[in-house]
Amino acid sequence: SKHSTVSPQGMGISVLGPTFEDLAANVHKNISDISYIFIGRAAGYIGGSLIGGILFELMNPHILLGISILLTAFGMYAIPFCKQALLLAGIMSFVGMSMGALDTGKGAKCISVSENVIIV
Repeated sequence: SKHSTVSPQGMGISVLGPTFEDLAANVHKNISDISYIFIGRAAGYIGGSLIGGILFELMNPHILLGISILLTAFGMYAIPFCKQALLLAGIMSFVGMSMGALDTGKGAKCISVSENVIIV
């Protein structure tokens, strides 16, 4: 159960590398011209982690985890359809935010579940 989001999230994070040339061709740019999408995703991840940490304290964590997974899936689905570089960077930032919130909530939920467990 706890691995149900770890593997897909790892694949979602790593998919940018192998598809980078295709994304560049999709937006009619050189690879060096769209390297800022890595920065956009990383900035989104940091922001999503911060916002996610606050939201997981205020709201039901199960609902937020589900929403984060759905937003990540929708964002990953939309990436191949981007024909403009700025739109691609925006969607990558959005995916980063949802992944950051998902990672933060997942970690917090694992800690809250395992705080009563004694590890020998």
